[in-house]
Amino acid sequence: MFFLAHSTACRDENGVLRPDGSHWTSEDNCLQFTCASGQVLGLTELCVHVFLPGCVPQTVPGQCCPDYNCTSIGPRDCVRPDGSVLPHGSHVIDETRCLVISCTNGTLGEIVVECPPPPRPGCVPVEQPNSCCPTFFCPEPGQDCADPNGVPLVHNTSRISTDGCTIYTCFDGELSVTSEECIEPYPPGNCLPVFTPGVCCPSFNCSGPADCEDPSGQIRPHNSNWTSADGCTVYKCFDGVISSSNIVCDVIASPSPDCVSVNIPGQCCPVYDCPHYGTRGKSRQASLHSIFSCLNFVTMGQDLLASN
Repeated sequence: MFFLAHSTACRDENGVLRPDGSHWTSEDNCLQFTCASGQVLGLTELCVHVFLPGCVPQTVPGQCCPDYNCTSIGPRDCVRPDGSVLPHGSHVIDETRCLVISCTNGTLGEIVVECPPPPRPGCVPVEQPNSCCPTFFCPEPGQDCADPNGVPLVHNTSRISTDGCTIYTCFDGELSVTSEECIEPYPPGNCLPVFTPGVCCPSFNCSGPADCEDPSGQIRPHNSNWTSADGCTVYKCFDGVISSSNIVCDVIASPSPDCVSVNIPGQCCPVYDCPHYGTRGKSRQASLHSIFSCLNFVTMGQDLLASN
């Protein structure tokens, strides 16, 4: 009876059988292999690259790592990050065609290509193969327009109205109008709109007790009072809400035939101007809302009786 011994040999990348414990290298001499108990172990040789000005790598047949020639005299060449050599005084253009790389005595320099701007508004850039900068297609200028106010508007331009709510656009003599719509209703709560010149829609002031805006557009502070021009209405602002009360004049008889009724500007109820008694009140004033403390009774008849 025969027994086959357990094989510990290895096969390399080319299928060659290698005995256990043997060593061999790759064709470029950069990998070293060892057969260990049927397993192929590989070891990569690390090369030290020299990136010094004036040092040029040189490939040596049968040797993994290159040698470097650092004995150049005079202006030095440049070594690029990819290991390629750029001779002194030369330049190359990268793949984008927008970067020029030059070598000056061992020092690399970069120059970014600057492209010219469009010749005029309305020109369309056209990308060109093998060129960093585009060319431009510039159609012939179209016909201008005039806005509703008769102001000229150049072809292919826009203008915003003074209030910021309308945009006028001209294209080849045709005027298009776009209007901005403000969000309604106003935000919840006691908020006051704040209008900004040239901005269509208002912003809102919603902080703290709100002020009021009276019918004339005047802002009234929170918790303030004011009267109408004729003095017959009293207004109050409270947290953005305006309340009002009217003054009622109660007519009483004239104290004397020679008394004349006189209206005083800013005072709701008239008074009597009596030559013998001076100026006396003609009526009493009563507010409809007691919170304004406008109840003021003037009893002229009693005054006259007392004086007589």
